[in-house]
Amino acid sequence: MVYPTVLSKHSDVIHIVKDQNNTFCGYRFNTFAALTRNDLKSIKFATVDKINCTTCKSLMYPT
Repeated sequence: MVYPTVLSKHSDVIHIVKDQNNTFCGYRFNTFAALTRNDLKSIKFATVDKINCTTCKSLMYPT
């Protein structure tokens, strides 16, 4: 399965996008009310094995 992801600006952690501003773990990647073209370009689609945020993975796939 492929998910929309965003790369953290402070580290090399890949998060799963929840809505237009936040990820599943609570990382805020968009601080403005409206999305711009650059914000949309930062969202990439990746498979589950590429996502390395453990909190996002555990919230998507509870064990």
